[in-house]
Amino acid sequence: MKTIFQRIAILFSLLLSVSARAAFVSFEAESGTLGSDWAVSNSASPAYITIIGTGAGNNPTNANRIATYTVTFPVAGTYQLYARHRVGPGGFNDDSLFYGNGFGTKNPTNNADWTLVNGLGGVGFSNNTDVVTGGGTLGSGMWKWINLSLFAAGPTFAVTTNTLTQTFQIGAREDGLDLDKFVFGTASYTFAVSNLDNGTDGTPPAPPVVGIDPTKTFQTIEGLGGAICFYNGWVTAHPYNLEIYTNAFAGLNLSMLRLGNWFRYQGTSNFDPDAPGFVSNANRVLGHPVPVYMSSWSPPASLKSNGQVGNGGTLITNVGGGFAYTNFANYWFDSIKSYQSNGVNLTWASIQNEPDWVASYDSCIFHPTEDTVNGTNYASYSKALDAVYQKLTNLPSPPKLLAPECVHISFGDLPGYAATLNSNSFYGVAHHLYGDGGTTGDSFLTAISSVANVFPSKPRFMTEYGDVFDMIECAVLIHNSLVVESVSGYNHWNLIWPGTNGGLIQVENPFNPQSTWTNVPPGTPTQSHGWWIHRAIGQ
Repeated sequence: MKTIFQRIAILFSLLLSVSARAAFVSFEAESGTLGSDWAVSNSASPAYITIIGTGAGNNPTNANRIATYTVTFPVAGTYQLYARHRVGPGGFNDDSLFYGNGFGTKNPTNNADWTLVNGLGGVGFSNNTDVVTGGGTLGSGMWKWINLSLFAAGPTFAVTTNTLTQTFQIGAREDGLDLDKFVFGTASYTFAVSNLDNGTDGTPPAPPVVGIDPTKTFQTIEGLGGAICFYNGWVTAHPYNLEIYTNAFAGLNLSMLRLGNWFRYQGTSNFDPDAPGFVSNANRVLGHPVPVYMSSWSPPASLKSNGQVGNGGTLITNVGGGFAYTNFANYWFDSIKSYQSNGVNLTWASIQNEPDWVASYDSCIFHPTEDTVNGTNYASYSKALDAVYQKLTNLPSPPKLLAPECVHISFGDLPGYAATLNSNSFYGVAHHLYGDGGTTGDSFLTAISSVANVFPSKPRFMTEYGDVFDMIECAVLIHNSLVVESVSGYNHWNLIWPGTNGGLIQVENPFNPQSTWTNVPPGTPTQSHGWWIHRAIGQ
């Protein structure tokens, strides 16, 4: 079992291992299609080509003085051109040629199609250990290697996966220059004479040096995890829930488990039958207490202006006409005590999930300040937060309060709430990302880059989002949140979820016959289990 972070690290290491291997193509000068002015030597060791009749200028002048090669490269990449050659007794009068200005068939009379190589009579390398560059000091009369791409800088020889087979041409200039072979080698590598002679790998570039400045610190990472807030009963009732717990908690090495606050003064200790099991199994699987983050979707209906937990509404008002902030604070105090009695201890808490979002499911609206909109009076989030904070100081170890956990950053939402908050009443800044981006991790950069000035001294938490369904792009979003926004915690919304989009662990309805389970990929070991780990995260 590997987390998404581990899998991406493996992917990068595989990519690096491919690019770290030198690509090498060697071909004999006489192996091409030679124009009629080229002659092949009678020598067997080595066989080589030379031109009949000297030339000058900046192009080969006619097709008879061109040699054409079909070169197939092993992998895509950028290459440099090497040549093994011998300058004749005329020295600097026997030491020039042309090579094509890029791949493809060239016009023999068009200067722009050719790169001029002149002056080979005073450069080159022949010792086995010599690294072949565009320099050297060798003269005429011996076989030697030169990096033509460095000696006479021309085009970049770039090869793509769709163009591995290329046409390459050389053109003759002065006679007396003998050509034995050519090599295309990976541009980032260096090659010694022995490598070029024997067709062996060169030397890779030195690895980058990464320095760590221990005096420069960034955010402290407090938790990475996901939520089990809806479909809780499905998980508890699932016949393979122990395997699900193992993969959700240990498989992801979860360090932040988000739960909903479903305490409603039900009058029973079993008011939330699922959360204690989630926590106890997380503790068991992880081998230590799981850090729990709890959000409230709504206070009890008795504290709501609409008399129900759903469909928005706000806090009720008391007999004096003010909003029931004290009652709301007591509700949170009683919730924490009740959850603690069931073995659920909170590390962080949010007094209201998405206080800016009216939903048909459990929800409650708090505006940044008390106000009236379309004839409806709304309670203040900041005043509710102050009241809860003051009440929780009566606990020996109160959870860290995160605020305001609004639905998004954009449209002035997070800054609008933050502007009214008392910095002493909460620990860290929390928000969601709905409406802040699209289907890619980078599409959120504008929004998350704007958070830096929102309580810059406090830790920041992205506490709910799961709508980037491609898991690689989801990993990019997590990376950007950690690096650009500098969040201390990131919570993926759907840790365990039905369907095929977004859930890190996807489950079938355990109350349906197993014969109807369909969302497990056919042929996988978990097909009969009705659950599977999302691709790029799973087994």
